[in-house]
Amino acid sequence: MGARSTGSHPTTTSADGHLLEYFRQNFGAGGGANFGPTEGTGMIATGGVVNDFTSGSEVFRAHIYTSSGTFDVAQLGTFGSSVEYLIVGGGGGGGGHIGGGGGAGGIRTNLTGHPRAHATFNVATSPGSYTVTVGAGGAGGRFPNGNRGVTGSPSVFGPITVRGGGAGGTYSSSGDGDAPAYSGGSGGGSGGSENTATPGGNGNIDGESPVVGYPGAPHNPSISSSGQGGWTSGGGGGGGGAASVSPPTGSSPGGIGLQVLIAGPPATPQPIGAPGPGGGTGWFAGGGGGNAVNGRAPYGGGKGGGPGGPYAGGANGGTAPPPSSVPGDHATQSTGGGGGGGADGRGGYGGSGIVVVRYKIANVASRKATGGNISNFGSKTIHVFTSSGDFNNTTGAPLSVDVVMVGGGGAGGGKGAGSSRAAGGGGAGGYLFTPGSTVSPGPNTVTIGGGATSVDSGRGDNGTPSTFNSLIAYGGGGGGGNGGVEGRNAASGGGGANSGSGTIVGGSGNKQTGTLTAIPGPMSPQGNDGGDSYDESGYGGGGGGGAGGAGGDFNNPPNTAGAGGVGVQIPPAFRNPQFAPTGASPLPYQRGGGIGTPGPTPGGFYLSGGGGGGAAEGNPPGAGAGGAGGGGLGMQSPFPGTFPTTIHALQNTGGGGGGGRESPFSRGGGFGGSGIILIAYDT
Repeated sequence: MGARSTGSHPTTTSADGHLLEYFRQNFGAGGGANFGPTEGTGMIATGGVVNDFTSGSEVFRAHIYTSSGTFDVAQLGTFGSSVEYLIVGGGGGGGGHIGGGGGAGGIRTNLTGHPRAHATFNVATSPGSYTVTVGAGGAGGRFPNGNRGVTGSPSVFGPITVRGGGAGGTYSSSGDGDAPAYSGGSGGGSGGSENTATPGGNGNIDGESPVVGYPGAPHNPSISSSGQGGWTSGGGGGGGGAASVSPPTGSSPGGIGLQVLIAGPPATPQPIGAPGPGGGTGWFAGGGGGNAVNGRAPYGGGKGGGPGGPYAGGANGGTAPPPSSVPGDHATQSTGGGGGGGADGRGGYGGSGIVVVRYKIANVASRKATGGNISNFGSKTIHVFTSSGDFNNTTGAPLSVDVVMVGGGGAGGGKGAGSSRAAGGGGAGGYLFTPGSTVSPGPNTVTIGGGATSVDSGRGDNGTPSTFNSLIAYGGGGGGGNGGVEGRNAASGGGGANSGSGTIVGGSGNKQTGTLTAIPGPMSPQGNDGGDSYDESGYGGGGGGGAGGAGGDFNNPPNTAGAGGVGVQIPPAFRNPQFAPTGASPLPYQRGGGIGTPGPTPGGFYLSGGGGGGAAEGNPPGAGAGGAGGGGLGMQSPFPGTFPTTIHALQNTGGGGGGGRESPFSRGGGFGGSGIILIAYDT
């Protein structure tokens, strides 16, 4: 995904997923469509799983909820306050004994141009928060209890509630008792009966217009009364049509579902929905099929979602040629499909519902430049480089851009200078923000600095610079270790190692001269000093400097390794709150997080945090913590994280690696994180 320094590197860990997912969703394929520059300012909202896509010349954002949450509107854009939605209730469960199919959850949409579209829906920033409840599918009935299935739960978006599907009925010798199906968004199918044609449940019971569902089917009494030796039950109603009565030679299929292409055009594989009758996905709310018993096996149970099923999420009914007993199938989750009716066993579970909210965020515009992963946020087009390449200004004239650059982070020091002594954390890569930089036409080389690899002993190495358009973000300094206890000078200095012989200083940040420097002058401020270590009990190392603050000293607080210096929060124009994960690192104090992850102030989006110093025996939790912005955790005993990968900085943050320690691990420090370059201009 990102640039790597030379040499071997650790495998990407779960904590890296926050950063990688941010880039996948916001700047590349897999979540945020790479559709190039656009025009207009889209609404800013959070909630659910996000999918950006183009339809013709328009760019849309869809929020997909497969579990309950909220849709929170922070800002309205230039395209107004109208949103389009899909709301599907939970599907009903199938009956358990000669059971009817479960009815599909009600399905309601206001998608423009859809034949069943309801009225427009407008949102506002006050109050700005809209409750989203995703209805659960109903459980299937159980034999020999003879119970009907359970009706699905409703789904909710703000003031709109859509009912769940009605449960399927079960067998009754007299045509009453447990046999009747339930009504709901779509009605459940009737259970088998020896005497009367018990009706299926009603759909659309709230009388909505356009309708949100259809009725379930009754069983066919002519089969049980004509000496054919068996009974069948009715299929559940679907979101697109009613279930039909079973033919003499088979059982009742569920009602057909409804296709709603709300998360992309027909040619785009839908991230939601089930297969439909014409191929492709984007289908929802198919009714569950009724069962077939006593010799009807050649024809099978009713097909979920219609006669050509299974599709649209509805489940097949069970079959029971003697002596076997077959349950109904379960419906597809997140479609609102009805569960299949059971044959002397159990009914299938209904599928859970779904809520999708989408809105227009932009019109596709002509591209001003190529290179990197491209996205749009607010009024800006943003190019993100996580590996080296070219930024090609294609306008034929100078282009004014804002640039965020981070160099590669320094490695943590290798081991300590003696038994149980700990090394210093690596300094963060230099952070440089240059607004209004002029870029000439033609290819312009972008070089992403590599994070330094660690060493078993001695000082960690410095990271390498990131460069673009005559701008340089310098690498971070390596942490001190045995055989070289002082931290290196660099963009941010490495932390000092513990040696047992007085004060060992951390490296200087923004260092231009000196025996340990790798930075020529002049340069603008890009970082801070590393922390010091002292000859005190505990033997901890100093933290590496961060772009936003100095590394912490060992023993301040007492007997605690120095924390990595804090990174810098990138400018607001580069922060897209839609894609900032809400979770922290997998474990407290593990690493300082990267872009898009929480930092010391709300909003996240921190880069260039220093590595934590190696910690001593008995250090409290949080000793040697990585600085916010990707800094690695200092090595410690006992180790609180996933040993030893959490000592490495996050890639593409410029974070410094965590410091190593001698005993009991006898390992070197963590790798520095590779750099990153973000280039933005007015769309």
